[in-house]
Amino acid sequence: MAGRVPTIRDFDPADQAAARAIIQAGLRDRWGDGLDPDANPDSDVVVATLSKSDGDEEVVGIGILVPEADGLSRIVRMSVARGHRRRGIAGALIAELIARARSRGHHAVIISTDTPWTDAVALYEDSGFEVTESDEADIHLWLDLVWSDEEVVTERTVLKAPTAADNMFVVEMLTDDPVRRFLGGPASFAIVEWIKAHSLAPQWGTFIVHLPESDLPGERQRIGVVALEDWRGDLELSLQLLPEFWGQGFAHELSLAVVDWAWANTDAPSIIAVSHADNARAIAAMERLGFVTDRRFEEFGEPHIQGRLSRPGRPVQHSDGRLGPGDVRAPIRPSP
Repeated sequence: MAGRVPTIRDFDPADQAAARAIIQAGLRDRWGDGLDPDANPDSDVVVATLSKSDGDEEVVGIGILVPEADGLSRIVRMSVARGHRRRGIAGALIAELIARARSRGHHAVIISTDTPWTDAVALYEDSGFEVTESDEADIHLWLDLVWSDEEVVTERTVLKAPTAADNMFVVEMLTDDPVRRFLGGPASFAIVEWIKAHSLAPQWGTFIVHLPESDLPGERQRIGVVALEDWRGDLELSLQLLPEFWGQGFAHELSLAVVDWAWANTDAPSIIAVSHADNARAIAAMERLGFVTDRRFEEFGEPHIQGRLSRPGRPVQHSDGRLGPGDVRAPIRPSP
């Protein structure tokens, strides 16, 4: 880049005017001078990662990552100043936004743009995105944030990403009455049939729990599923074990390992865990891990308790964003 290496950093309010100018200039380049300057107000309010040239701190590019439901992140308002294009800045921005989506615990990133904008489509495909849907006007792209070779090893277990070989085990877990007692009951017939027909694939934050078998070298016995999800808006720890492995300390061992993995692989300030208010075993396990009462609510028409575990070195964080110990350090207790 002729000696000028871009720096990718967080958006600062002082960057607002320059960032908006870059976005509007990029849209005018695509759509002409007739563009309504007030048609894209979102560029004023979201947190962005900006590409800066060294030295004079010139704003040369912007990209915005917007969290969506179901563990998705969407990249919007990607734009690079005209005089700095085709120098790798857009690719660096995308790489940083993907890394941020992964650190949030999201399992995929999506992008939508205009089908005729072939340069933009090529850029996204070069970054690993695949086209999922397109017509003459719009094109939609998807990037899975998965891994295929990561293992988390505990004292007695090995946690691995799910594969097609795990399909029937997951069906077993979803239809086991004791396992699903406090989880809304066994999964529906439609869900079970869908899983049977679709091979499982590695998904960020989801692990199948294996127990090494001494009499079958190389084979492992599956005993549960542990996952980090964010469909509630916070990174959530969930765990399901076959009943014959309850009461043996596996839940604590596995939860500690996955919590440590989360601190190392995300920037989440805290992790939540949710339990039915009558599930004394799960609530006791949450307490032993250090989760503290965050809120009480109803789900599936039943009372539930949410606990929160803050990242080491951070104060406890309330669900409404307040920080500090306060009443959230009250122990988690089942309903009377």
